[in-house]
Amino acid sequence: MPNVPLPPPITSFESLPRGILLVEEYNALAVAISSALRKFAPLHRVEVAHSFAEAETLAAQMRPELFVIDVDPPPFGEGTPAWVKALAVALAVGLIAVIAAGVFAAVF
Repeated sequence: MPNVPLPPPITSFESLPRGILLVEEYNALAVAISSALRKFAPLHRVEVAHSFAEAETLAAQMRPELFVIDVDPPPFGEGTPAWVKALAVALAVGLIAVIAAGVFAAVF
């Protein structure tokens, strides 16, 4: 087997090649969920958006391969299915994980 040199270690958070975008409006939950994502997906860059508008801006910049969206009952959850579908189509997102109360599970 040829001796192939290993790539240099990742030294900067911004240099991580793959991304996860968490959309969570509550700061305490955002910290908890993003900490878990960083722990269990250490080769991924994890960014947090606290609103749909912020998520659209971050998504356009980082082009994440996974969205984790925590939706709550309205007003934050209102319009979520259409927003998720539009974003998925616009950015060709590979995976979208939705954390939601039972009332939204049937909508997606």
